[in-house]
Amino acid sequence: AASGFTKPIAHLYRNANQVVTNNTWTAVALDLEVVDNANGHSTVTNNSRYTATVAGWYKVTGVVAGVASASISVASTIRKNAATITGSSYSGVLGSTAVAPCAYTEVFVQMNGTTDYVELFGFVTSGAAFADGADYGCYMTVEWVAP
Repeated sequence: AASGFTKPIAHLYRNANQVVTNNTWTAVALDLEVVDNANGHSTVTNNSRYTATVAGWYKVTGVVAGVASASISVASTIRKNAATITGSSYSGVLGSTAVAPCAYTEVFVQMNGTTDYVELFGFVTSGAAFADGADYGCYMTVEWVAP
C-alpha cells in the first residue's frame, strides 16, 4: 500500500429495536457508526449497506440479536450485492427471558471498490424485532484485509 494509506474499516450498529416480519430474511438497518474511515456507509440512504471504496478482500463480521425471549430463535447471513455469500449463514440460536438470542457470522469477500456492497441480514422465528441494548445488539464490521 502507498505511504499514508489507511485501511478502510467500518463498525456499524443498530441504535434501537428494528421491527421485522417473523420468518423473513431482512436487512439490518445500521443507523449509527462507531467508525467509517473510508465513507462506505450512509446512516440515511441504504443504511443496511457498506459499499467498498477501495478494491480488495474484506473481512465482514456481524451479529443479529433478537429480543430476550425463550421462544425466539435468530439467524444471520451476509450478502454481497443482494446475493447470500456461501458459508456466511449461522442459525438456530435460541434465547431466554433473560438473554437475547444472538447469531454471529463472519466471511471474507472480494469487492471491486466502486459498486460492490455487503449487508447483514437477519431472521427471527418470533418476536418480530431485531434488538439493540446496552449489552447486546446488531452490528456489522467491515475491514479491508488485502488488495
